[in-house]
Amino acid sequence: MNPSTTFIYGLVDPRSPEVIRYVGKANDVEERLRRHLRMGKRGFRHNNKLLKWIEELLAAELKPSIVVLEEVCFDDWQQCEKRWIVKMREDNPDLLNLSSGGDGLAVARKESREAQRIIQSEVWNRPGVRELRRKQLRDAWAKPENKKKLSDRGKARWLDQAYRERLLLALAESRTKPEWKQKMHDGMIRAWADPVIREARCAAMRAGWVRKKARLAQTA
Repeated sequence: MNPSTTFIYGLVDPRSPEVIRYVGKANDVEERLRRHLRMGKRGFRHNNKLLKWIEELLAAELKPSIVVLEEVCFDDWQQCEKRWIVKMREDNPDLLNLSSGGDGLAVARKESREAQRIIQSEVWNRPGVRELRRKQLRDAWAKPENKKKLSDRGKARWLDQAYRERLLLALAESRTKPEWKQKMHDGMIRAWADPVIREARCAAMRAGWVRKKARLAQTA
């Protein structure tokens, strides 16, 4: 995977592969397809039209296929995605994209973003869902192949100077906003109020102090 380029992809119905149903951008198209399928199975509605289509395919024991439309320079992907959406809408007026493109996974309409937030909050607050998701994440991180894959992907991106500069600039800008500081403050309070998270963090802190004492003892 070249960290300086990314891909514009299309999702197609395996029963009519000549028709593009959705256009998106991804650095790893196979992982992006798996993410679409996970969102369809779990009911995450970042795009109701897209989700309904995926759910219908899964109910028919089918899966969408993904095709690479173009490999583009990372700095130009927004314009390229917009161009492909315009082209595909000409061929298929029922294209499932909510926006004109260039916004990644963000949903263009404010009401859609709010609906997504409400639905995800409802799902997260269902009995057992929170602990199930945590267990799934812990199990995934426990697999060496997943750790290596994420590590390699992060290292490859970080070696791209343009990506690194964009990320650092975005972080610096976001941290100056009062709403970001308040959001982080509220998130920390919620996290420490959770007994499981609190115990995990305390255990990590204790382990860190043990390692630090051991290093100091070696250098004494």
